[in-house]
Amino acid sequence: MINLYLAVACLLLANVNGAHGDDEMMRNLRNGANASLPANPNRFYVLGTGGDISKEHEAEEVTASSGGSVAMTVGNGARKTLVVELPPQANAQGLRNKMEAKGFTLEVDQPLYSIPTIEGDDPGQGGRRLAQSTPWGVLNVFQNDVTPILEENLPEMQHSICIIDSGYEIVHPDLPKDAINADPGQGLGASYPYNRDGCEHGTHVAGTISAIDNDQGVIGVFPGASDMKIVRVFRDSCGWQYSSRLLDAANHCQTAGAKIITMSLGGGSPSTTERDTFDNLVDDGILVIAAAGNNGNSINYPAYYNSIVSVGATDVNDNIASWSTYNDQVDVSAPGVGIESTTGESGYSTYSGTSMATPHVSGIAMLLWNRNPTCTNLQIRHALQETAEDRGDPGRDDKYGHGIIRFHDADAWLLANCPAPGPTPAPVPTPPTPLCGTNPAATPNNDFAKMEKLATTQTIAEVGLVANRAIAFVATAATTGMMLLMVFRVPTTDAEANVARLPMLYSGVVATALVLVGGRPTATVQKIAPRKLPPPHHSRLLSRLVLVETIIATAILIAAAISANVTAAAIR
Repeated sequence: MINLYLAVACLLLANVNGAHGDDEMMRNLRNGANASLPANPNRFYVLGTGGDISKEHEAEEVTASSGGSVAMTVGNGARKTLVVELPPQANAQGLRNKMEAKGFTLEVDQPLYSIPTIEGDDPGQGGRRLAQSTPWGVLNVFQNDVTPILEENLPEMQHSICIIDSGYEIVHPDLPKDAINADPGQGLGASYPYNRDGCEHGTHVAGTISAIDNDQGVIGVFPGASDMKIVRVFRDSCGWQYSSRLLDAANHCQTAGAKIITMSLGGGSPSTTERDTFDNLVDDGILVIAAAGNNGNSINYPAYYNSIVSVGATDVNDNIASWSTYNDQVDVSAPGVGIESTTGESGYSTYSGTSMATPHVSGIAMLLWNRNPTCTNLQIRHALQETAEDRGDPGRDDKYGHGIIRFHDADAWLLANCPAPGPTPAPVPTPPTPLCGTNPAATPNNDFAKMEKLATTQTIAEVGLVANRAIAFVATAATTGMMLLMVFRVPTTDAEANVARLPMLYSGVVATALVLVGGRPTATVQKIAPRKLPPPHHSRLLSRLVLVETIIATAILIAAAISANVTAAAIR
């Protein structure tokens, strides 16, 4: 293998100077651009930085001192991981030693491959279909006892899917037009945009999931599914891609809001970084589904990780395909032999493989989750496993997993086991109009705002208490204002008028004291809310005290007003 890398390097060096040759090869290998070039064995994840910027800089310096560079980063924050590389012909042991001396560990960034279709299928575009047909695989997963019953009441999209594959021919008349690029770098004008698919693998997968019910071509498991997200990791020749690119794609899916990730790809080597990334995605509430592989008794990653739903392939007679990968991590099986779906800009082709089985499971999972939106990702997975039709050895076995998925049984299981949707929240009451142009939200002693908050969180007794306090406050403040108006009506030039002010000013002091002590509902509420409420008899007692305070304040102010008028009349 090393000789092959050297041969490629020498071929490039023969045409240009050495430095440029290395740069060109590195660019191709960095992007997984050329299917004829093998993956760079000197491309690594750097483990141990933990998202620490100073440690990242340290790892970058070590890489540069060994003649390497940073290829990309995967993830964010504490989950951020550097990906570094050396030229393919370099000896990486020196870099390993330097990294280990700094407390870092290198892990190979493994290549992954688009799982090829099985020979004997129609690889062409198959021509335009003038009439619509339902592929046997779609009928199979909707089987109810003996007769397939397709789901006609399609739910509103709340849990969308993200397809990581070779692209999506958005111009195909049988595919939804609102699918978007989850990776911002794959939009219109990009070198390899999400909405093109020279490989045709991703478009075939997409058709099984979402082909439109439109009287032509085929129909998908969730016809016309909206808001699908697409990330393109394979180019027109299909070929291979680095594990780091897959993880970057999965993170883009999450950022774009997808709740299901489907992958019909894989490789033969595990990765701690890869495993941890998918574990984190599942912990974050995402359902991840992947093809088991087409290699019989073997192991394929990422499908073999515990957190991922691994899918095997069955034929029209519900037998497991002879080439379907089997091991102790296969979860469920689905139709994957002779599956017709969309390819090219307007065509259709029949493919076989666990790549074709996986979108049946992904599409059913999306339909189930949107019909039962309160369920979790783990409940959706459990429903698929618990209700699968048992085949092969009794119970779970390594070939079928738990069995062949059945939509109607899984839907019934979720209906019985997921929490029912909660009641529609009551509308928030509109705050009362502020008195005298003041803003209650900006007033420290905001009784009305406090009442509004307590109305939704506290007991009726507590709200009644606050209401009485608020009434006392408003009554006292209003009568105080009336008294002040009367004070200012008294002539201020007459010396005897100053004598008349004394009882009125005294009344104002008393009224103000009542406002501060007895008419402050917020002070009372702060003492009792929100956790420890007063017993009902305490609430009644406080309400009566407030009433007495209000009567006293009103009497004092009325007496002050009468005194002021009498005194003023005598002076005049």
